[in-house]
Amino acid sequence: MPSSPSTNDDDLPSAEVERRREPRGLFPGLSLSIAGRSHPVLEASRRGFFLQVHDPESMALGKSHPATLTYQEQRLDLSVEVVRKEIDPRRGIAVRVVAASRETDEALRRMLAVAEVPPE
Repeated sequence: MPSSPSTNDDDLPSAEVERRREPRGLFPGLSLSIAGRSHPVLEASRRGFFLQVHDPESMALGKSHPATLTYQEQRLDLSVEVVRKEIDPRRGIAVRVVAASRETDEALRRMLAVAEVPPE
């Protein structure tokens, strides 16, 4: 049986590992308006969101934006920062919530708790 070549771990490129500090969920019907456009939220947590964005390159990394999170008739004004862009396998951007007050954090917690239960 032929032996496979050994891999030396020192030769592997290092990559930053994303650390998730809290669960994320799928919230159908949740959207975030940022930079004048509304985008579906594919994943959400109290710390950030992953948005379906047709042209991720149109959003500058590290830039903060005022944003509005919407679920049904509920609206919440936030400030978010673009922290990551993806093209494949999904197309969009990751944003994190910045400068949230205690009231905003509680309102976000309530909104996500309601959004995770699909309406009948």
